[in-house]
Amino acid sequence: MHRYILTIIFMIVGLTLGLLSYLKDSNKSLCRILAVLSFIVSVGSGIIETNLPTPEFYMTNGDNSSDNKGYFKVEFPLSVYYTLVPYTDPKKDGTKYENPFDADSSFSISYVSSVMGIMWSETKSEDIVLKSNGSVEAINTSEPGSSIAKIVAYLNRDHVFPGDILEKDDFIVKGETIAGDKVTMDEFEFSPSQVVEGENEITIDYKGIINTINFWVDNPKVISIKAEYLGEDISIGSAISKEDIAVTATYEDGHVEEIKDFEIVPSECNEEGENTIQIQYEDCSDEILVNAVTGEEENSLKGTLFSNCYEKHDDSSIIPQIGFGYWDGAKRDVQGNSYDDGQLYISIWDLYNRMQDTGDSFIDSSIIYIVNPNCDLSKGVHVKGKFVVDDEYIGSDAYTDISIKIDGKEVWTTAESISGSTISPTIFEFDVNQGDESMTMDFHCNARSKGLGLGIIFEEIG
Repeated sequence: MHRYILTIIFMIVGLTLGLLSYLKDSNKSLCRILAVLSFIVSVGSGIIETNLPTPEFYMTNGDNSSDNKGYFKVEFPLSVYYTLVPYTDPKKDGTKYENPFDADSSFSISYVSSVMGIMWSETKSEDIVLKSNGSVEAINTSEPGSSIAKIVAYLNRDHVFPGDILEKDDFIVKGETIAGDKVTMDEFEFSPSQVVEGENEITIDYKGIINTINFWVDNPKVISIKAEYLGEDISIGSAISKEDIAVTATYEDGHVEEIKDFEIVPSECNEEGENTIQIQYEDCSDEILVNAVTGEEENSLKGTLFSNCYEKHDDSSIIPQIGFGYWDGAKRDVQGNSYDDGQLYISIWDLYNRMQDTGDSFIDSSIIYIVNPNCDLSKGVHVKGKFVVDDEYIGSDAYTDISIKIDGKEVWTTAESISGSTISPTIFEFDVNQGDESMTMDFHCNARSKGLGLGIIFEEIG
């Protein structure tokens, strides 16, 4: 029904009665009285059916959300009634406005103005959204409480690596309306988009409502390696060259690359025929086969000492953890010194705890040397040399103490343990007397982490 239908009806009735009072002689007075009454009712009905002005609602924007206030501008004789519950009628359930009220979170407000509860304005509804930066937005709405009040975001990827570029599909963003309804958000912005190594903080922004995602990213780890031996047969006791081994690593993110800083365990072939050699890189390993053949023996004390050395344990079930080979002339000690080929080289590693950063494997070993019968022992032999640390093992936590014995009698021992932190060569010197038959070097080792590589450099025997 039209808002002013009653006013129009009473106005028409009044006009009709007014005309009748002039056209008819009878009942003129009654017609005039009824006409006046109709006009009075028409005016009253028009006043009642006319809407009052809608009140004006304001928000103060304080430094903190707790300082935000909501208030109305009210002029006499109007009163304002409001409700903060979506879809409630302020005419029936509203609170009469007296003083500004706190607004420390997003809310929905519906309000009207009234005169004595008889005349009312139209109902107006607004969603008041408090943004993350402290600003306030008032949204006129026909669906009170439907505006988004807060969001929560999640990363929707199992694996993220440095350098990856994120897209919208990599996030799940959930919004909650003022009324408490949960919705999935498609409209949002995020930054930054590129992942970096270490800590990452991604900001998700929906019209000034912000949520952050924090996560830590490491470089992709190696999950497997593949090694292939490309070299020829080598002599027994010879060191295996890295140049003859091709190693590729496969990473978590799927990419494959060639690697050079792998370890060879053992680093030399000590048995004739095929030797199984382990290639290690980080926590992964692969095996190669290297064929060793008998080479020309050196007619010298050093050559004979080398050919008669082995690791000895009282317990035959212990896995050998010391390897023997020749010092490669291309090697350097931790001071950068090089030495001639053919010197004795030993490597000590931890087969039991290879993959542990701080694994311990104590080894009590004896390397046995038989003095060369070609030496003129009747004159005695003075032996002098030094232990040097291979620069590949600089800083290694592994360490060893060594004692040298002639026929079981100690003739030299280390004053301090030799480790990856031993920078200067460790000098040894002793005499072999007429009638002596054997020399031993006893190693007491803690072969943790990557182990230790030592060159035993003999000087001129005389």
